Amino acid sequence: MKQRLILTIVTVWMGLSVYALTVSNVAGGLSSQVQDMSITTLTITGTMNADDFYFIGDSLRNIASLDLSQVEEVVSCVTSNDHYRRSHYPKNTIPMGCFADLPLSNVSMPLGVSVIEAATFAGCRQLTTIAWPAALDSIGDYAFTSCEGLVSVELPAQVKWVGSGAFARCSALKQFVVADGSQLQYLGAAALMDCPQLASISLGTQLETMDDAVLAGSGIESLDLTKSAALTTIGDWAFANSSLTQVAMPTSVTMLGEGAFLYSPLCGVLWPNGLGQLNNYLLAGTTLSGSLDLPASITTIGRYALYNVDQLANVKLGAAVNYMGDYAMAGMIGLQQLTSLAMDVPSLGAEVWAGVNQSAIPLIVEDEALEDYKAAEQWKEFLVRTAWVEGDVNGDGIVSIADINAIIDIILGRSVSEEVRVRADVNGDGVVTIADINAVINILLVGGDYAIEVNCDETLALDDLSISVGEERTVEIELLNQHTYSAMQCDIVLPQGLTLVGDVTLTARSAQHERVWREREHNTRVLLYSMTKQALVGHSGAVLTFTVRADAALSPNSQITLDNIMLADDDNINWHCASVSAQVTNRTAVEDMTSSTSVDKVWASGHMLYIETQSEGEAQIVMMNGVQRTMPVSAGLNQQAMDAGIYVVRLNNVSHKVIIR
Repeated sequence: MKQRLILTIVTVWMGLSVYALTVSNVAGGLSSQVQDMSITTLTITGTMNADDFYFIGDSLRNIASLDLSQVEEVVSCVTSNDHYRRSHYPKNTIPMGCFADLPLSNVSMPLGVSVIEAATFAGCRQLTTIAWPAALDSIGDYAFTSCEGLVSVELPAQVKWVGSGAFARCSALKQFVVADGSQLQYLGAAALMDCPQLASISLGTQLETMDDAVLAGSGIESLDLTKSAALTTIGDWAFANSSLTQVAMPTSVTMLGEGAFLYSPLCGVLWPNGLGQLNNYLLAGTTLSGSLDLPASITTIGRYALYNVDQLANVKLGAAVNYMGDYAMAGMIGLQQLTSLAMDVPSLGAEVWAGVNQSAIPLIVEDEALEDYKAAEQWKEFLVRTAWVEGDVNGDGIVSIADINAIIDIILGRSVSEEVRVRADVNGDGVVTIADINAVINILLVGGDYAIEVNCDETLALDDLSISVGEERTVEIELLNQHTYSAMQCDIVLPQGLTLVGDVTLTARSAQHERVWREREHNTRVLLYSMTKQALVGHSGAVLTFTVRADAALSPNSQITLDNIMLADDDNINWHCASVSAQVTNRTAVEDMTSSTSVDKVWASGHMLYIETQSEGEAQIVMMNGVQRTMPVSAGLNQQAMDAGIYVVRLNNVSHKVIIR
């Protein structure tokens, strides 16, 4: 029994030792040193040549672990063995296809190897670990294709060339990086194609070319190539059907091939400035959304370049674009605005905007080119116009209360032009609603002063104000109007030492209106409008009131000013009124005791202005266009012929409003 047990142990030990073998080899002699072709682990020292590599691939079909790190040299050879119809094999090269389809799980290569030829490890599905030689310069086509166990690849810095399909269909590959100081210049066609788990990629600073389909069907979601400042060419279908959502390219890229992003879920692109054309199918079927501003260098947009990019809302074509190919923007059903900066109308292929509702989409062009675009085939189907200011619904060049009235017309179902309807969708959600009114209000309330010219005789007015420190006084904003208006806006500008207290409030004349205001230091912008476009009642009297409080900073001679005054009528036309001011007197007890109790009278009859006063002096007459003049007055009744209009007469520090009809 004891002898039988000892024999069994020896037999097992001898069997195990056969499966793991270490060989000191002389190049070409490996086949004579390995007797058992079922070994799973092999370590080689000494030298090797192509015959040794092919012996392993042809004969050791169970090999799982291969350690060649101690091989001193891979020597060149001429052999009579016919492998891929070759007889000459260079030194420091692992020859073509020698390990293909072996069950290798880990490999350590000879340190002096500089070239791994085509298909060397193709189909090694169990391969998980590779110890790369530091001298490696080139990896051949399909060298590691379908190595389904590879999870991470970090190439030595010396590698300059990675061939076509080199790591294609490595289904578990998550990371592909190059070592610091990488010399990688070329990444071949389909090199990382169909690697669905790929999440991280780094290609160094020396990369010049990414060839066709290099990452097609891969799982990479974000790709930053900006450090590859030498990169000039990205080939056809480079990222087609990948998971790429974000890509940043260096300015050096001048060639981006056909269908490079075809049917990828792309949502953001940092474009190279020197790109000459948007190639055929380049962005077809992507999920780009929002706005796309093409580089100014683009001259040509190829066939189907933006085909079915149905979530993109705004596209801007640069001034250099001169041609757009067949169906270039067909199927872009989400398009809301197209801008072309080209002064010469670009030539077009067939059905460039097939399936797009061009008649509802603004085409923004330069002023000088407007008529040319309106006359050009396919282009003229758009709503062709020049650029407008966001929120300028009525198209008068500024954003004002009249634009809110124009939106209200649409909400009330009134007839408006298609251009006004397009402008009215200020927030860009495809419909015109109260939200667009809010968008205009936001623009107005944060906007600055207007560069406008007075174009009407209507006016707002304020009475002069006498106020003591710590006192609160209510001020009325009066509207003196000959015509009918449904909306109004103005800025209330307070002097230092006077602050707004509480709200700006409505009056009986404006009770059916909405009031919005925003205070900015001493400037408060007020908007007044009606959601049913009700007219402001009457032709005189207060439309708004506000309360102010004085403090010690108020100077003796200050003014309250109403500025940026605009009125809007039922036709949504802006009427600009002259600014008006009222005197603010910082009243003291002495002034109260010595102030005059006399009352001056100012009125109009026909074309005559009458001024009755108890003392000699001068009256200041302010016309609504801002022109001022003085009129000498004597004690008693004074009269002066006047043109029709509205005037403010200032006499003895009191303002009087009169209308000459």
